[in-house]
Amino acid sequence: MLSSNIGLSFSIKRNQILIYKYGLKQLGNPAYIQLLYNPTARAFIIKSCDQHTPDYIYIGKYLINNPGASVVLYSKTLMLRICSSVGGAFDNIDYCKLEGEVLSDENALIFPLSSQTGG
Repeated sequence: MLSSNIGLSFSIKRNQILIYKYGLKQLGNPAYIQLLYNPTARAFIIKSCDQHTPDYIYIGKYLINNPGASVVLYSKTLMLRICSSVGGAFDNIDYCKLEGEVLSDENALIFPLSSQTGG
C-alpha cells in the first residue's frame, strides 16, 4: 500500500533528489543504497545494499551525524539519467513527489510513477 510517509522527490532544476527519512528507517537506515528504475513497472526502487554492489550510493555520511534524517542528493549527471529513463514523465515540470511502499522481501522501497504529484 502506497504511503505519503515513504516519499521520494525530485527537483529537476536544482538536480536534487530527496529520500524521505521514514522510508530509510524502514530499510534500517542503510549506509549504501541503489537507486534503480524499472521501465516495465514504471517505478523507481531504492534498495539497501553494500559497498560491493555495482552503482551503489553511499549515504552513511548523511546519517552518521543525523541518524534517521532525510537524505538529499545533488547530481546533475544522475538527474539527467533519471529524466532520460522515464520517457518524458518529468518534461515541463520542476518538482515532483512520488509515494512509495516497502518491499520487505527485497529490503527495498518502490515508487511508481503513477503516484506522481507536483508540477
